[in-house]
Amino acid sequence: MRKGLLVALLTLLCGAILVFSYLSYQEKLNQASNPEPETGADSEQTDEQPTTDIGEPYLTAEELAAFTANADQKVLDVLKARLDAGETAQMVVIGSADIQGVADRLANAVQEAYGEYLTVDAFAYDGTSTEFVNNGMQHLAWTNDYDIVVYEPFTLNNNGVVVIEDERAHIAQVEERAMEAVQDVAFILTPPQPIPNAGYYQTQIQSLKDYAQQQSIPLIDHWTNWPEDPSEFLDESHRPTEQGLDAWANALINYFVAK
Repeated sequence: MRKGLLVALLTLLCGAILVFSYLSYQEKLNQASNPEPETGADSEQTDEQPTTDIGEPYLTAEELAAFTANADQKVLDVLKARLDAGETAQMVVIGSADIQGVADRLANAVQEAYGEYLTVDAFAYDGTSTEFVNNGMQHLAWTNDYDIVVYEPFTLNNNGVVVIEDERAHIAQVEERAMEAVQDVAFILTPPQPIPNAGYYQTQIQSLKDYAQQQSIPLIDHWTNWPEDPSEFLDESHRPTEQGLDAWANALINYFVAK
């Protein structure tokens, strides 16, 4: 009897050991397939949003003041406002067919000085100021929110076609459109290229300068960079050669990037 009881007890004990071993084995399998998240310093923080590196400021206020030392106060004001707000700034150069070459040179100099903070676009239009305000101006990407607009008012193309009073009205229209896009925009004028034996064209240019002064509009006069005989920097069609484009662009570069 005692022997039978002992055998029964041993059988139950062996069974219990087998069950316990089986359950322990299953628990280890579950832990292997579903590991606990680590909580150490090197573990991934899956419950937190990733941080964003905003990087270094584009440039300092001192650097901005140095670059704009030759510019009008309005230019410094708008650029400083964008810098203080942590925003970038955009410029567009508008004018007749050759303005693209001028803007390209300016863009290179601005990028070297300001980096990503200030960009330069160009909008070249082959026509008169009347044609530009009626047919071209609406195609400019005003949604880029241009903080600086440099406008060459098609004075040479207007010669003998558009009277001075109408050209002035067109300047006002372009400035108004620029202000609709950016209220505190810096609006700047620059004349087209000089030509030899200018005649009435000289009167138009002088009127442009007078208008800019009367309206307190900054004007970048690149004519002082040209030789006495401007034909040296012009082709047979009176369009600027590479030297002419350099003379024009250098005046704008010196205005926005003081050395």
